[in-house]
Parts: sequence; C-alpha cells; structure tokens
Amino acid sequence: MARWTIDKPMTHTLDGIVALKVRIIGGHVNILPTDDPVTFEVTDIVGEPVLVTQEAGILTIHYEDLTSQGLLDRLRPIQLNSYRSMGSRKATVNLRLPKDCPVEINTVSAPVVAAGLGARTSIRTASGEITLDDPSARPTSPPPTARPRSATRPDP
Repeated sequence: MARWTIDKPMTHTLDGIVALKVRIIGGHVNILPTDDPVTFEVTDIVGEPVLVTQEAGILTIHYEDLTSQGLLDRLRPIQLNSYRSMGSRKATVNLRLPKDCPVEINTVSAPVVAAGLGARTSIRTASGEITLDDPSARPTSPPPTARPRSATRPDP
C-alpha cells in the first residue's frame, strides 16, 4: 500500500487506479477526465495534513480521522470536543482520472466540480455546491438549504 501524508502542495501521477474516494471538510474538489494515468494534486492545505492512500487500485484522499473507524472513535464522549476544530480544515484537491473510474466524494463545506464522468458517481456535501457537466447525472433529491446535498450517477 502506498501512503502519503500531505502538509504542503503536492502533485503525483499513479497507474492502476480503478476507483476514487475523497473525504474532506472544506476547500475544493475538482475532477476532470483524462486518457492518461490518474493525477492528483493537493494544494491550499489549512489545518491537519491530508492523507492519500493507494490500495488495491483504490485511491483514497482524506484526513486521518475521517475514515469510517475514525468517525466511530470520535463518537466516544470524551472525544466529541475535537469536532470543534474540524471546520478549520481545508484543502484543494484536483484530480484527473479516466471517465470509467467510479467516484465517491464526501465533503462538509467544500464545493465539488466534476466533469466527464461515466461510471458510478456519488457526491455528497453538507453545504458545498455540486456542479456536474453531465445532464444525465441526477440529484437524488432536490437540494434544500437545510438538508445535505448529494448527486449520484448510476452505472451506465
């Protein structure tokens, strides 16, 4: 498993990526299609470093404590106070990946722009904007201001 802890701007190109997962708080997420190998760029990092892993063809970009286990750990009463500092975390994540790569994006306030994706795509955000270039990608529900926003594109 390849693993990078990113606390300063970094660009990296990878082969063999078959799926993408991104979990960040604030900043931006931009995804563009490419016929070349997958490239990720992480810039504008504020707060905690961003963790990037590549395992079994899955590229994951997240914070150390924003894994499913990390979130469960935070539900312990003694650690709930640590959620207060999460809002100050930001990073800009730019990705270029093949159209047929499944994508799962989760953010709190980061806007997401995704173009040219043809595989299953799930984008969820609590308060960020979602911009998709493909009109066949349907929001799962209207995005009222008080509810989380999400967009899912099923497999073709």
